[in-house]
Amino acid sequence: MAKMLIIYHSEHHMNTKKLVEEASKGLDILCTSIDDFNESLLDGVTIVGLASGIFYGKHHKKLIEFVENFHDLLSNKQVYVIYTAGSNNQQLGSYLCNKLDYYNITTLGTFNCLGWDSYGPYKLIGGLYKNHPTQEDIEALRNNLVRFL
Repeated sequence: MAKMLIIYHSEHHMNTKKLVEEASKGLDILCTSIDDFNESLLDGVTIVGLASGIFYGKHHKKLIEFVENFHDLLSNKQVYVIYTAGSNNQQLGSYLCNKLDYYNITTLGTFNCLGWDSYGPYKLIGGLYKNHPTQEDIEALRNNLVRFL
């Protein structure tokens, strides 16, 4: 049984999946897509990571709906918020953090890094930050996760 569970949603370039799965390798962490989530995965877990890319200024709607629908399951957990984005704006995780706060769920903090962004007009130029997340980003998240284990 893992000490931490990271629930993620990743699409387009799979930035978030790459980030969380690579960073958690060899650690006492289980990663699962939100589409594969089942409640039994939370048994014995004290920390839950919630991760996705940023869509229209906030985490993916599947992650937000997860918090709205399963906040009771998270009430006795601590949550760490993770996101990839085409911007280094530190405020992009605030919507999800505010949602967690609304349900009185303890948030341990956030981690963000750049991710390959080819949305809208960026598609015409091949996107921004094509090589992100980088190995340095993965190591930075890994170092953050280790302190919770």
